[in-house]
This record gives sequence, structure tokens and C-alpha cells, in this order.
Amino acid sequence: MIPPIDQNALRATLAPDWNQAPIAAQFYVIDPSGYAYWVTTKPTYEKRTLAGWNPTDEKTIFVRHKTPNWEKISIPLGLDWRFCIWERDQ
Repeated sequence: MIPPIDQNALRATLAPDWNQAPIAAQFYVIDPSGYAYWVTTKPTYEKRTLAGWNPTDEKTIFVRHKTPNWEKISIPLGLDWRFCIWERDQ
């Protein structure tokens, strides 16, 4: 029997360093392509196509997270990208 995948353990390997976040950023997300963004309000995702994160309203601002050489982040096999969202501690 194959053991279930621990989504939380996989997700923890990608957790952001909030010291790098813009002051206004309240969320950090990684889209299915591996691009990471700091976001001002909690985004939603496209439920029909699962294409990526969408703004919640006109006040939502996405700022691309600068990774080394602007590389994409590899989402571990078995981790659903929709779990790749973190909220800043208040």
C-alpha cells in the first residue's frame, strides 16, 4: 500500500521568508507554473481551468517574488499547487 502524501510537510519546504516580503504583502503564493508572488489580499484560483491565482478584487496587487536568477520554484511531486498559499502572521 502506498502511504498518503503529507501535503503540509511538502508545503512547509516552500514556506516564504517574510523578512523579504514587501510591507503591504499579506499573502505569498506559488502558481502552477512555479512563479511566486507576494499578494496584498487573499487571491482566489480559477476553478474551471485551475490556471493559477486570480485577484480577489481591484485592490489586489501581485508582486513577483525575486528568486535567484528569477528561476521558477519546483513544486514537489504530489503537492497540489492550491496548497501553495501562506498568510502573514498578524
